[in-house]
Amino acid sequence: MVARNMYGVVIWSNADQRKAIIWCEDQGDLAYYTKDCASALDGVTLDPGDLIQFDLRLEQSLRMVDNPQRVESGSHSNLASSLSTENVNQVEPSRVRSKRRTDNIVTFPTKARPERELIPA
Repeated sequence: MVARNMYGVVIWSNADQRKAIIWCEDQGDLAYYTKDCASALDGVTLDPGDLIQFDLRLEQSLRMVDNPQRVESGSHSNLASSLSTENVNQVEPSRVRSKRRTDNIVTFPTKARPERELIPA
């Protein structure tokens, strides 16, 4: 698969191991970042809630993140908790929305992408 550019929100990360799990703007499978992936983030950590822009590639049926760049720090800090099964079970059935792929949980930037810019650590 050819890499494509995408936005996503970090929903889990481990700074010591330089790993992260990302919720992608296309609402498809989660994407994974590891220290083995190509990165412009040397010395910068990804934290849950960070909005990032990255290159997405498929590796052995896993979506992998390359070249992540932070767009906004902590802008979606409540996303991981809102996705947890504990919170899903508390939603009234009448309030559950359709699972159509057009539903957006996170409002991502428009497709007119701004220049990428690294945010210093």
